[in-house]
Amino acid sequence: MSNPFRYGTVVLGKDFCGRQELINQLTGYIEAGQNVVLQGERRIGKTSLAVETVRRMKKHRMLKVNLMEVKDVDTLCKRVLHAILAFERGGSRFDRLMKTLAYLRPTLGLNPITGEPSVSFDSLVQLHADSIPEVLTLVANLHHEKPLVVFLDEFQDVLRVEKDPRGVLAQLRGTIQHQGDIPYLFAESIRNRMDEIFNHPDSPFFKSALTLTVGPLSGQDFIEHLVKKFQTGKRTIDGVLLGKIFKMTDAVTGDIQQFCEALWTVSNEGESIGEGKIPEALQLIFAREQKSYEMILARLTASYVRMLQTLAELGGERPTASAFVRRAAVSNPSAIPPALKRMADQKIVFHDGQRWRFTNPFFAAWLLARQEV
Repeated sequence: MSNPFRYGTVVLGKDFCGRQELINQLTGYIEAGQNVVLQGERRIGKTSLAVETVRRMKKHRMLKVNLMEVKDVDTLCKRVLHAILAFERGGSRFDRLMKTLAYLRPTLGLNPITGEPSVSFDSLVQLHADSIPEVLTLVANLHHEKPLVVFLDEFQDVLRVEKDPRGVLAQLRGTIQHQGDIPYLFAESIRNRMDEIFNHPDSPFFKSALTLTVGPLSGQDFIEHLVKKFQTGKRTIDGVLLGKIFKMTDAVTGDIQQFCEALWTVSNEGESIGEGKIPEALQLIFAREQKSYEMILARLTASYVRMLQTLAELGGERPTASAFVRRAAVSNPSAIPPALKRMADQKIVFHDGQRWRFTNPFFAAWLLARQEV
């Protein structure tokens, strides 16, 4: 039987667990045309919640745009255009859209990896902030044919636009506010940046959307869901062990799914999975991800690596405390906060409002295991 655990992908239907109250709230907001900020940690399930909600509504369609690592307005606009074209692929509007976008010299080709049709634009034709209203008008045209929900993932990265991010936000806000019947969902994984966009009085998006917090799944509901998945392969696992996995992963849904996928892989049909399988599952994850861990360390200074090692050992509640400073061998404690901030900008760590944490908990576990060798 194939492994039933999925991570790194959208989870829908029978694989989707719980969150009925959030689905009900989000459904109500969408039906009212309300813009919503989906606030929660990385891999907590924001995208799955949004997509599953729209899937259940049936009368709406979702246009999903990933804004991760956008560095300029041209990239931002073309991400939206690519999403629209992918959305209309195979439909009657596709050819009309290609003609509308002729000034960008679009070329239709095949994705060498998936074999699916893909569209590329001439890189010499650059779009600017004043192109944003025109691009979002195409979104409105789609909505007029059938109700649309626009999902802007990693929206906080708009602040990374190299030239005038505030001007870009103003253009986006100015257009979106005149599309009042289109619900926009803004997803984030870096809370302080989204606060800067939606809660700062000087921001164009100040108080322009309701906030819906997506936290960890109900522990008991999720444990029962996971136990049933193990049972499909005639494997048993108890709630106590799953509770330890929840603690190891800070109850982040995607990380729990990843660990369970590894546990399934290193176990056999008919087996009762115990704590002895945890190191084996971790070693499998390390083997898959070690190259990326090494690449992170390679671009950091020795002092930054020591800080990461200490963060893995002592936790991030008090990174300027004497024990942390001594263990990290830092001569100046005041250098630690800006160093952590720089590593947060690189998405290696983040602050959850109470403590510093690793973006990837398995990277922290690998650092600890490496030290033990």
